[in-house]
Amino acid sequence: MHQACGRNGKRHQQRRPTHPPPRERTGLLRIAMMVVMMAMVMTGMAVIVTSVVVVIV
Repeated sequence: MHQACGRNGKRHQQRRPTHPPPRERTGLLRIAMMVVMMAMVMTGMAVIVTSVVVVIV
């Protein structure tokens, strides 16, 4: 296994871009985390605004 991997290193590098590398996967995870954070912030802001409006009214 190790010898074959060492021998076919170049071929492996060429074949890698077909499936997303771990770097892209982490990027997608980071984007998903950012989206979740934005949604949480938006909901929090909406709750704060509604509570402030209720307090003012």
